[in-house]
Order: sequence, then C-alpha cells, then structure tokens
Amino acid sequence: MIQSKNLDNQTFEEITAHSVSRIPGLSGNWTNFNLSDPGITLVDLFAWYKEMQQYQLNFFSDEIAERLLALTGTHLLHEKAAECMLKIYEDPERDYPVLTRLETKEGIVFELAEKIPDTLPQLTGVHIIDGRRAVDVRPLLREGAGFSPFNFEGERQTEIVLEFDTEDTEISVWFEISEHSRTKRNPVEEGTEAPRIIEWFSETLSDDPVVVDETNSLSHSGRITFKPNGKHIIGTLVDPGCEEEVIIKNIEVGHFRAIQKQTISDIRKFTAESAPEYKLSFDDALGLVGEPTAFVRKDTGWTQADVKKEDEGENVRTLSVNTEEALQDGQENLKVCMTDPIHFYDMFFDSTGMPGQELQLELNGKIPVHDYFTLICDTREPDGTIAQEEWHEVNDFYSCDSRSRVFMYDSERECIIFGDGKKGAIVPAGKNAIFVAEMALSECAGGNIPQNAGLYFSENLQQIENDEASGGRNRETVSDAMMRFRYRLTHTRKCVTQADFERAAAETPGFRVREARAIAGFDRKEPTRKARCPVVTVVVVPDSDEINPVPDERFIRAVSKNIESRRTVGTMVRVTGPVYIPVDVSLEIMTDEEISSEEIRKRIAESFQTGRRRKIGDAIALMDIETAVAGIRGVLSVSRINISTSSPECARNAYGDLVIPKDAIAYLRKLRVSGR
Repeated sequence: MIQSKNLDNQTFEEITAHSVSRIPGLSGNWTNFNLSDPGITLVDLFAWYKEMQQYQLNFFSDEIAERLLALTGTHLLHEKAAECMLKIYEDPERDYPVLTRLETKEGIVFELAEKIPDTLPQLTGVHIIDGRRAVDVRPLLREGAGFSPFNFEGERQTEIVLEFDTEDTEISVWFEISEHSRTKRNPVEEGTEAPRIIEWFSETLSDDPVVVDETNSLSHSGRITFKPNGKHIIGTLVDPGCEEEVIIKNIEVGHFRAIQKQTISDIRKFTAESAPEYKLSFDDALGLVGEPTAFVRKDTGWTQADVKKEDEGENVRTLSVNTEEALQDGQENLKVCMTDPIHFYDMFFDSTGMPGQELQLELNGKIPVHDYFTLICDTREPDGTIAQEEWHEVNDFYSCDSRSRVFMYDSERECIIFGDGKKGAIVPAGKNAIFVAEMALSECAGGNIPQNAGLYFSENLQQIENDEASGGRNRETVSDAMMRFRYRLTHTRKCVTQADFERAAAETPGFRVREARAIAGFDRKEPTRKARCPVVTVVVVPDSDEINPVPDERFIRAVSKNIESRRTVGTMVRVTGPVYIPVDVSLEIMTDEEISSEEIRKRIAESFQTGRRRKIGDAIALMDIETAVAGIRGVLSVSRINISTSSPECARNAYGDLVIPKDAIAYLRKLRVSGR
C-alpha cells in the first residue's frame, strides 16, 4: 500500500534553529545570533514563509480530492428529490393536474407527477377462476391474509380477474406483493428479464391491455397500468419460472406519484411546423398560470419569440407562437418556458460580461435540483452573432474550455458562478442576458417524509394519505465519494477472482439468487470434469419454495448476461444449476428420553443445507452429522454413523466423509435410527 508522505514535518523553531546552525559555516564574521540582529530577523521571516509553504504543500484540499476522484471515474453524485405514492380512496373535490402542489405542516412541498381525475375508477371485484368456479378474494384482502393468484388453494393454473366500474380508460392498479422469501430481490434495471411470464387479457381477448408494468411481472410491489377493452382484466401465468410463488396482499386503485420539489420554472420542447400562429395547449398546474417565454431555433441559433395568449379555459390554456422562421429539420425547434408568476421577474439577470461573474439567488435554504436546473443565456456564436442557448450546471470548471456553456452553483452562498473565459465561457454583457429557464427547489434528503405525514393540497387544504417518501439525497460530499471509491476498489464490477464471479451472479438484476459458487477449471461437459479451456463454471441456486430448486433457462440466461458484461477477455463462463446428490444416513444413538425420528431428520437435513457455513460442493462430514444430532435434547451420545449414496460421482476421504462433486448439493433421502 502506498503511504502518503508528510511534507509538513518541521516546526518554526526547528527551521530557525537549523538555519542559525548553518551560519558559522557560511560566514565567520557573523557572530551575533540574538533576536536584535537584523539578519536573525530575516532568518525568522524566511522560516515563517517556509513553514507556510510546507502547510500548503501538505494540505489535501477537497478540490484536489475531487479532481483525483474524477480521474478514477468517481464523480460526486448530484442532489435528488424524494418521491412518494399518494393514496386516494374517494373521488377528490376536483381535477388535480400535474405539478399541483401539496405540502406538510412543516412546509415541505411536493408536486403531482401525474394527473388525479375528479372521478376515480373503482375496483368492483377481484376473483380467482379455476375453470369450475369463481371465488371472490376481496375478504382475504380486507383481512390482510393474502392469496396466491395462480395457485389458489393448491389448484394449479388458476386465473385472476379484475373487475372495474368503467372501461376504455387507463387504470393504474396497485399490487402489494408479499416479501416472504429469505433472499432480497435485486433492483430491476432497464432491459431486465422478468422472473416469470404473466399474460393479461381484456374480456374481449383483444390486444395486450398492459400499458406500463412497474412490478416486473408481480415480482415486487408496484403499479400496473391497464387500458382495458371492457370492464374486466384477466391475468394468466404462462411460465411460473423457478422462483417463489406470487402472494398478493392487497390490490387497490387510486395510487398516484408525487415528487418532493417546487417548480419555479421549467422548459417544454416541441417540434413545431412553420406557422404565423402555432398553437400550443397546456393542462398542467404551472402551464395554466405560469408566465410563458418562448424561443425559436433559426438558422442563426435560438432566438426569443413573442407569445400570444389565446382564450383560456378552466382546465386548458392555449398559447400561440410565430414559428415562420423556425428551422424545419425534424428536430426540436421551439421551447416554451413556464415560470411561476410570483418569481418571474426574479429569473432574469443582467450580465456584466466579466470573467467569474456571480449571480445571487434568494432561495431561503432550499436546493435547486441538478436535473431541473438550466439557464438560457446570451451566447456568442463562432461567427460573432448572439443566440439564446442553454447552459448547464457542472461541479467545477476543471475539464471545461473557453466555449463550454456551463455554470457552477454554490449552495452555501446561494449564488450562480460563471467561468473566466478559459475554463467556462463568459456571458456577453447585456440587459436580461441571463434567464433561469428551468429550476425546481427541493429539501433533498429532508424530503424523505414518513408515511401519512399530513400532506394536503395547498390550494384547498384537502388532506391526503401518503406512503413513506424515499430516494431524496443531498449532494454528495468529497468524503462520502472517497468512501464510495474505496468500496469500489474492494467490490469491483470486473470478474477476476472467485468472489467476483459469485458476487456478480448474486447481483443479477431483478432476480433472487440464494447462492452462487464459482469453480475455476471445472467443466461438467468434460468426462474428467477438468476444463481444457479457461472456463469458470458458476453454479447458481434460485430462491424458491421448492425443496431442491433448479434454475430455469430464463434464470440462467439473466445470470449469464450479468456476468458476461464483467468477465475478462479470454475467460469462458458457464452458468448452470446444481446437481442434487441423494444421501442415506444410518446412525446409532443413546438417549435418556424418547426422541422422534422427524426431529433427528430435521437436524441432519439442516446440517446438509448450503448457505452460511456450507457451500455448494462441500463434503458431507461425519462430524457435522454427529454435532447436529448430539445437539438434540435427550441425546446422550452418537456411537455409529454411516452415510451412503447411489451416485457414482461421490467418494470417501480418509476421515470417512462423503466427498461430492464440486457443483453438487447433498440432500437427505433415507434415515435409519437405532439406539437405546
């Protein structure tokens, strides 16, 4: 390990003492070393200067640490707004459009991420059909008992039927899935395969009614948005997969997503046709009342355009923009920025045209979220013309050049900082040259409110229930980024060691991998089990309700895909399930009370289980069986143990233990107990 060198290793007194000790050898005429001597005064001065330089050279600032972290690919994580689900069981007082504000009594503001209509669709029935009968399971849901929709009361291939009071409209249904497995499910990533295949049908058996499935085929709690052709939706399990059985604890409608932010201004982008009055309609809360500012993309760049307000309805607002000069190349050529009327005039700033210009904001401690923070500034193009272009936030100007349209934000001083012309471009001098086109404020980590925190709509004080908010975080500090970097050093995504392959298998997105073992040089396809090529065999076990679970093709394909992106060049990876070896055990024990054979069988079977102490391929040790049985109350001694198997791949070692193949798991088949 590289040890850092201490450059600040001398005190002021040590520096002056060393300097004075050198004087006789340099000048024999200098004999007065008292503080009154002017030469000693100069020595003290340079000693102070050297001590100061030592401190600066030895000081490892956050700025230096951040740049070094960036070289390793570790960039500081930006702040993020929290999210939560709102629950509405009865029809609200009115329509609530997107961006409608809610708040808690502590003043934490949320905004709707989706519209809440004034009339909610109702779930009027939940039935299970097994071909002979239809069972209403709503009483089970009310009791919180839960049910298996595809294996109801032990009947295989049952179907679930959802009945609604409306049709031909999108309906979001919340499914609460029981987390009864021992292994936590890995987070779902984009492109993740589902652990099972469920097909949903409308009552007319028309096209797939699923619009969005947030549950990954009912593998975790979330919403499924349907667009039924009729009042019924039917769900059928086509392929159960190899994981645990689905248990539904609750089914509800009326769940809506909210984000902990307060939008001051935002940008809407369009691809507009050329027209003297191109009409736009807005139905969100900010679009209905906000002050619009439009920009059109021409041959010379983006230019501000006039906006004309048309007739405004109760729930829709129409604007028109002159797009006759808009560039028609199939790309976005129109931007409309909607700004909160209260803050509209505070969003424009004059530019001095000086390097390092700073703009002071008054945000009262709230934080602009990076994903919703954009400026539109006068920008000098290469031909000398001025256009209104977007500028984006960066952590620092270190990797920027003179033409980078970027800015920094200092959250402590609540100010925007521009570059100096070498690192980051300069905004040309001009009136209203800087416009905060997009900004949303958040409490970030402070927005992770608990369940039912007393949220209410700001405009009419109507209260609403909420789930626990999560996901909010402050901007990462340098010390936290350094800890994350150290974690990455020991938990690399590349598969080099045996532990790397096992960790990659266990982290397969969207699946529950109970256990994984990587075996280098092992290939079951070879007669000798020794690979002729550089092969790593990864044995995986899914978390399942089955006694001896075996991964299916979908499970193996998902694990292989995750490892394939991490393996080193030249290494072949084969993912497979375990081979189960039946083992028969006979033993003789002495007891002082009657003990059931079921208790003994249970203890021995537990000693065979892989997991914490045992791994896939570990031998069956006589000592482990003896310890398991001796631990039963009433057992005085275990005098004889015999283990056997019908598998020709097993052998015994010098201790009498049963050695099984490296990719195998033993299970107890027969047990014979004798004793007195």
